[in-house]
Amino acid sequence: MKRSKKLLVIGISAASILTFQDFSGYQIGQPNKVMAAETCLKVLNQTELFEALKKKPRVIEIMQTFTVDQTIEIPDNVTIKGNTKDTKLIFQSGIDGVEVTNNNIISNLRIEVSPKNRAIYNSYSQNSIGKLKVENVETIGSVEILAKSKVQNGNISIKNLHIIEADVLDKIERPIGFGVSVIQGALTIWNQQQSKDSILSVHLDEISIGEKGKPVLGSGVFLSGYGHNALPNNNGILTADVVNTGEIHSTGNIKFGTPDVISGGVFVVHGAKVNNLTNRGKVTTYGANDMVLDNWGEVSQWIAKDSITSYGPSGVGFVNFGTIDKLNVLGTIETFGLGARGFNAYTGVIGTANFQKIITHGDGATGIQTSTQVENITVNDGIFTYGNIGDSLVQGVIKKIAAHGLSLLKGTKANTIEINGGIHVEGKDVNTLNVENGVYMKSLIVNEQSKN
Repeated sequence: MKRSKKLLVIGISAASILTFQDFSGYQIGQPNKVMAAETCLKVLNQTELFEALKKKPRVIEIMQTFTVDQTIEIPDNVTIKGNTKDTKLIFQSGIDGVEVTNNNIISNLRIEVSPKNRAIYNSYSQNSIGKLKVENVETIGSVEILAKSKVQNGNISIKNLHIIEADVLDKIERPIGFGVSVIQGALTIWNQQQSKDSILSVHLDEISIGEKGKPVLGSGVFLSGYGHNALPNNNGILTADVVNTGEIHSTGNIKFGTPDVISGGVFVVHGAKVNNLTNRGKVTTYGANDMVLDNWGEVSQWIAKDSITSYGPSGVGFVNFGTIDKLNVLGTIETFGLGARGFNAYTGVIGTANFQKIITHGDGATGIQTSTQVENITVNDGIFTYGNIGDSLVQGVIKKIAAHGLSLLKGTKANTIEINGGIHVEGKDVNTLNVENGVYMKSLIVNEQSKN
């Protein structure tokens, strides 16, 4: 017998839309698939938002910009999204914004808090963050995801995030290594657990931090595991399959002459392992001890497609203390500051390092300086230094060094070093090439002709 066709109607509140199931084709005695109603609550103001959060629908859609006077905690398995890309949640001064719990999605939204506050952060009261997805989001305020307290694991996917303004200088938790501590980032993802069972998995795409001439205060992108021995011991690690950045503008606002604090535009800290890292946009730092790109972890392939620039004392263009299999800097590294070296590697291992061009402007600003294993180095369009002898921060100590073009210190091990476009220096007490005893090198080639 065939039932008469009926449309099942469920009551609707002013702020909700539900997906209805039409049972018109339902047959008695026949296999029938009935789907549960899926709820999307649409909210227009703070009152409706907090009512919706209590109901825990699958989706909460913010229909228009409004202000909020308290932090939002998203329940497990709930999505919050904006109606358009211009939709804003504006939080009262001095409070954090959106707290995620487990298996949450935030999309198509601009979240504004005070710059010193967190626009997005996670709860520490559950064992896992689950799968966190952030997509098409702008913030004023930092984004911070930590594995600490009860949180052991999480899978974090962030695409098209622009942190316009943030100030993380007051955050006292900082990883320590090589004589310095590192200021956290406007985007910080950090596994602070020591357990071998604790892993944060990360996928980052189209991440932009700050704006030209308006850097965030702190590091830009900061990825870290538990500590210096996290990767060798496989405990408390962070793994990232892909990290792609747009433009990054940052400064640690560090007092000139400080020997033991640094920041970085993009900083892969110890315990972090990245498969492919690509800087698609310019990366620029603006102050003392602001490294532009820095690695203490492990990176399989690092590509910088645009300019790498620093404007502060000891603001090194690219620093490596970890492991990089392949490094390819396609844009020019250029530094403007006392002791602001172009590239240095004092410990760790680099397989192949390729640079387009390196320029430094400042006393003590060496072009390239190494004291560890770098199997192959190639420069395509020359090394240029415009400085003499001056102070520079080296592993937590301010030292007098010369703005040599290429400086190979004791401990350097290299198969081939090839400098095309020549080595050019201006300082009266510096050399184009400085090689100490204890350097092992199979081949050194310097060509005046550039290689394109």
